[in-house]
Amino acid sequence: MNLQMTLLAGFAILFVGAIVAWAVGGRHPGWLRAIGLAAILAAAACFGTVSIHVLLATATTTAGGTAVAPAAALHLILWQPSLVPAALSIRVDALSAFFLLVISGLSAAAAWFAVGYTRGMAHPARFYPPLLLFVFGMAGVVVLDDFLFFFVPWEFMAFASYLLVVSHREQAGSLAAGFRYFFVTHAGTLAALFGIALLAGAGGGSFGFGSLAASMPALLAGRPGLAHVALLLILLGFLVKAGCYPFGMWWLPAAHPAAPSPASALLSGAMIKLGLYGILRVFFEIVPVGPWSLAWGLAIAGFGTVSLFAGTVTALFQHDSKRLLAWSSIGQVGYMLLGFGLALGLAASHPGLAAVALIGGLFHLLNHACFKGLLFLGAGSFELATGERDLDRLGGLGAVVPFASVAAVVASASIAGLPPFNGFSSKWLLYHASIWGSEGSQVAFLFFGIVSLFISAVTLAVFVEYLGSTVWGPPSPEVVRAARPREVPWTGPAQLVLAAACLVLGLLPVAGAWLSYLAAQPIGVAFGSPAFASLLGPGPLVMEVRDGATVVGTWSPLVVTALLGAAFGIALAIRHSAGASRRRTAAWACGAVVEIEQLRFKARHYYTPFKALLRPLVAPALPSAWLAAARQLRPSPRVVTATLNPDGWAYGPMVSGLLSAFRWLSASKVGLPQVYPAWNLIGLVLSFVVLFLLWG
Repeated sequence: MNLQMTLLAGFAILFVGAIVAWAVGGRHPGWLRAIGLAAILAAAACFGTVSIHVLLATATTTAGGTAVAPAAALHLILWQPSLVPAALSIRVDALSAFFLLVISGLSAAAAWFAVGYTRGMAHPARFYPPLLLFVFGMAGVVVLDDFLFFFVPWEFMAFASYLLVVSHREQAGSLAAGFRYFFVTHAGTLAALFGIALLAGAGGGSFGFGSLAASMPALLAGRPGLAHVALLLILLGFLVKAGCYPFGMWWLPAAHPAAPSPASALLSGAMIKLGLYGILRVFFEIVPVGPWSLAWGLAIAGFGTVSLFAGTVTALFQHDSKRLLAWSSIGQVGYMLLGFGLALGLAASHPGLAAVALIGGLFHLLNHACFKGLLFLGAGSFELATGERDLDRLGGLGAVVPFASVAAVVASASIAGLPPFNGFSSKWLLYHASIWGSEGSQVAFLFFGIVSLFISAVTLAVFVEYLGSTVWGPPSPEVVRAARPREVPWTGPAQLVLAAACLVLGLLPVAGAWLSYLAAQPIGVAFGSPAFASLLGPGPLVMEVRDGATVVGTWSPLVVTALLGAAFGIALAIRHSAGASRRRTAAWACGAVVEIEQLRFKARHYYTPFKALLRPLVAPALPSAWLAAARQLRPSPRVVTATLNPDGWAYGPMVSGLLSAFRWLSASKVGLPQVYPAWNLIGLVLSFVVLFLLWG
């Protein structure tokens, strides 16, 4: 079977499988699960075969280390109507193959997990037919070569994902979450479609990717206002689907918790990436590099920085496990947008660093699919075991669901960017590109890099809270009463495979970077197609970042892992040599007799001073909070009315303001040692920002 037939067979399997699953319905749930799993695994095998072949074809066209890949390794025109200037054309190049591989791998893991998860579902017939159509739509989006037909599988994906979000429609809030998701994302779709129509109409009428790219230089030169308005509409439309802040907050934190956990894993791990796919196709393939590239790069990177800050900080305040993960997805999308914005903004001045940033953004996209899909599957395991998503009512799950707990620790370390897990390597590339590319008018990229570095520490805080409230600590009464679910052979292995992927991509980051480098070839023409070794070094085990002939960073995860392992082993040896006996006793409550539940450290108890500092940034009642603060700082009426007395209109308000400022500063002295290093870190960051602004 050739590649074309293999690809079409994958779509046919999913479509026919959805029809058969709908026909079977809920009368035979065992058959329903078997049909869903078999269809997704077979389609994933077809898509994976095509993806690997295309990526290998791209790799073999490398001459002397420099990629000279063709535009597509698979191209097929299925239908060309005469009434509209469009064609139902399939094109699978390296970028499409990369996304198709992500969709296939995560879909297979989610479908395997779903066999165990759906045994407790009251209506599995609401889950499997939409799931198959959902995967069908996502795969169709990344292989079509014409923007008019591009929105057909896009709508398949949107409608099927809506059905997945409302599959628990008997639960309160499920239908409202589904409606909000459907309405907001379709508003974004209309904006993107209108922008594409403007470009096609002004550029000759064709919706094909190649035709739009050919007409874009003349359009930017002759009608720049219309072109940039259209690009803004396209960007906003795809940012909505990507879940970027502020658009993502209108639908993503409500939709992800409402959907079943396997669907949530696909929504966050795969579907929101397709908004990023649209941005890559338009701004890197259709729009040529020019004087406008820096402005659009700053805009995309700026959206990404705001998203990673707001999403991650808001996640710190969540007590629902899936809402926490949903908000962190808004934050993690920001890292990918930061990489793509850096690549676009640096394309003209630093093509090497631009290529590194694009590779870093794609690498983080791959990593996020692994660890965020894994986190949502883990949240599903915790919910299956206890019936709870409230982090304050969980704890001690390490002994109840050991496979899910180990996987959750790996995923949390990965998303926090701890070495040697995969999240560190992709973030490391983005930090280097943002710092070394910040010159002159690009100095804003340095600020974006500093914010992303700070938010990586906040991400660690979020997932220490998540693990402390679920896996570690004493069990809650709900966990004590929970029956131990059977993790093998369904829910456990799918998570362990994704956890292994997080570890392998962390220990061998060159493999993930190489895959991302191949994916970037169809859209990286503006960077001059630099050789991989000239960007990230020649070694298979050591990754470097190079700016021309200068090596600006080196990362050897195997060496660092060996050193960390040796240090941990020495610490264990010292502890064992002390010979102190271990004893277990009840917690001391200062002489009072209290229930053990009152002494248990819960999610809301983590980082209370830090949360109090950041709460005004994320609290829904932000305007009222500022009004209350303004009323406290307002001078008394007696002082204000004494207009002839300088003490009343000048000195009094100044002293009142200073005293209020001093009271605000004194509130930072909370008596907790960990707060003071936080203030030092904030001061250090501000000092760096001021110094670099003066230098720029």
